[in-house]
Amino acid sequence: MCLLASRRAAATVVVAAALAIAVLAPGAALAPRAANAQSTEAVGVGADRLAGGDRYATARRVALATFDSADVAILAAGHDYADALAAAYAGGVAQAPVLLTGRERLPEHTDLTLRRLDTQRVVLVGGRAALDPSLADELESRGLQVERVAGGDRFATAAAVAKRWGDADAVGTLKGQRTALLANGRGFADALAAGPVAAGAQLPLLLTTPESTTATATAIDAMESLNIQRVVIVGGEEAVSPAVADRLADRGLAVERWAGRDRLHTARTVAAKAVQELGFDAQPAVLARGGTFADALTASVHAGSANVPVLLTGGDALGAPTTQWLADHCGELAKVRAVGGAAAIAPSVLNRAAETAEACRDDVDRFRETSRQSPGLPPRAVDPQLTEVRLGLGQAQDRVEWHLAGDRAAWLVEWVQQPTRGQSLKPLQVEGEAYLAVTLFGRAQWGGNYQGPQRFDVNGANVAEVVLADDFEGTMRWIIGLQRRAPFAAQAQADPNRFVIDVTRAP
Repeated sequence: MCLLASRRAAATVVVAAALAIAVLAPGAALAPRAANAQSTEAVGVGADRLAGGDRYATARRVALATFDSADVAILAAGHDYADALAAAYAGGVAQAPVLLTGRERLPEHTDLTLRRLDTQRVVLVGGRAALDPSLADELESRGLQVERVAGGDRFATAAAVAKRWGDADAVGTLKGQRTALLANGRGFADALAAGPVAAGAQLPLLLTTPESTTATATAIDAMESLNIQRVVIVGGEEAVSPAVADRLADRGLAVERWAGRDRLHTARTVAAKAVQELGFDAQPAVLARGGTFADALTASVHAGSANVPVLLTGGDALGAPTTQWLADHCGELAKVRAVGGAAAIAPSVLNRAAETAEACRDDVDRFRETSRQSPGLPPRAVDPQLTEVRLGLGQAQDRVEWHLAGDRAAWLVEWVQQPTRGQSLKPLQVEGEAYLAVTLFGRAQWGGNYQGPQRFDVNGANVAEVVLADDFEGTMRWIIGLQRRAPFAAQAQADPNRFVIDVTRAP
């Protein structure tokens, strides 16, 4: 059982009781902290590590952090990456951990993991040269069912894994097409970056060589048997040549490439594409060393089960691409996790990652509230009147403003599970997947009810719709429908009097 399952500024025409949509100048949507805004304690970015004394013990720690039980486990060679690279897809489809083993004997840590997870069936990924028949005999003697999935070489093994698990329901899609990943099988770096995507999005991971050879033919044969329509080449043209891409296109396949100038840049590209196009999350940030294969391989299913990518690092340096990724997602991240011991990723690297992810915390801590209210809620000795609602659509956050004539209103902002209309508690249809309720309090008799639009369709970074839910006896309640729950800031501002909410794009 898996545990993890600058837009151009535009002028605003002010029309009382009407909507005005303004594209805010860079930085404008993040208003300064108001004097009466409630402060929040810094949440901070946590850092932890999944590691053991060796690669087998690390794989155990990763498996137990991902599963509380596993009827099936995938075993791959811990001493050679050749056949092991395709195991991530198998683990993702089977919802099974990827554990490492020796060629002839089962390491103690792997044995303990199988017992702890109450595993009944083991799948060996790799041929007899990688995993000796004596290993299968040992497993069977312990009462385990054993299956071997293999081919004549690493390319055929990857194809066999894809065919074994790639039935009609176990091949994911990208842009509405059944999709496979293709990486260079003569090295492991690009395939490791692809592993979490293979596991999480259930995209078969096939291998080829830089040139258009029989390895490519083996991959194409697997693609055809799986009715693949789109191929994502992971790695640059030196890893998988344009000739290979042309050969795929000639077979009627849509082809795209996710690549960077080196393994760390490629991993960053894969991470960005996974978030942008496959719905992956950036949180938590999972790090593995890019110079060795074992830890990143076992991290693939762990990260994939949470739909997060794996970022690659050096042993004693975070690397510019990973540093930039963490900086780009600063404010979204609550945790940075290293997979592998201190010899694989130095403590200084993990600390640097957490510091980078937290560097913007002073700017975003004010977005962390789950609810906010004005001081002394609810004072009624005020006489505000809503004159208009404005929207500011930015690239990183969206703003909603309620402009008031007269005094400021008291206010309350809170998350709600289900929008309701007025005092009836009848469901209110609002576009979105998460909802903020904004209540403005005034005198029992306002200077006249709001006469403007009551529903605004929005195409913001996060805000989908703003709807008036209640306007009765001094209380006005609006619902903001969001594409996703995200941090927000709320404050009253003057000149002109208005109540402002900024909602970030990121969760």
